[in-house]
Amino acid sequence: MQRLVYTSCQLRSRAVVALAAIAVVLAVVGIVSTLLQQADLPGAPVNGCPAHPPGEWRQSVIAQAQIVVGLILLAAFLLWIYQAHANLPALGAKYLKYSPPWAVGWFFIPIFNLFRPVQVIEEIWKASDPDVIDKDGLAWVGTPMSALVVVWWILFLVGMVWWRIALHYAAEATTSSALCNADFLSMIDDALTAVSAAMTLALVWMTTRRQEEKYARLQEMRGPRPGH
Repeated sequence: MQRLVYTSCQLRSRAVVALAAIAVVLAVVGIVSTLLQQADLPGAPVNGCPAHPPGEWRQSVIAQAQIVVGLILLAAFLLWIYQAHANLPALGAKYLKYSPPWAVGWFFIPIFNLFRPVQVIEEIWKASDPDVIDKDGLAWVGTPMSALVVVWWILFLVGMVWWRIALHYAAEATTSSALCNADFLSMIDDALTAVSAAMTLALVWMTTRRQEEKYARLQEMRGPRPGH
């Protein structure tokens, strides 16, 4: 028997939004730093990619900062997912396919983590729709999937694949030409990271607003408690 307890996700949402914003800023800084590194400096080859880029230390610091922020963002996002899904029964949704623990757990199971997480987010998004309230708790199933969720997940997967490609290419780069290509791949990776983080920010913020609005409407329909 599921407990119909609603706990606002606003605090967790703000943490995710703040961290995602920092991730966007770091990605943009990474792009600018790479462009500066490729600038035509005295003594550099004609293609503007010196064999020993003077900005290597800066690139290293930015990369490390991105990793730290990315890991904290992931943790905050998973905590948000757990609570957002745990709220669904209190929002009147029944016959849910997933549970809060598995809503998070699917992210760590190979193969399944390619498609289950987006299905979990789809369930959270649809069941949080403030315009879908019914006594049977089934109307949410027929609500359309958000394009935001689909685009967010596609960008996430593309970004992960591109990150691996860029990382491998950078590790293998030994010539000025290869370093130039690695920098180009790195800038695309940063751009994908920035867009993906921005999409995560929007998704979390909008879903939390939907839950807050739906809960408020349900409270109005139920009326004040006896004695209040």
